[in-house]
Amino acid sequence: MAKLFTVVGVSTLNGAVKLRFANDIALRTKVLLRNEHKDVRLMECAEMTKLNAALFLKTQEAFSDEATQAVIAAYIAKNG
Repeated sequence: MAKLFTVVGVSTLNGAVKLRFANDIALRTKVLLRNEHKDVRLMECAEMTKLNAALFLKTQEAFSDEATQAVIAAYIAKNG
């Protein structure tokens, strides 16, 4: 059975935007910031797989900027 996540979002490290998945928003944010990630944007969601979380994130207005949508689309294309 696939691992399920309740937090999805993005962060930027060294200019590269990446999707992030977790089950604890506070802990994940703390770890990303401690490791010098910028523009950390995470949101809680229903329990879902990484692919379903990416599909969900694609529809969220807070993640509608071009760079984020490109990263989400690439993830979906690779894993869909």
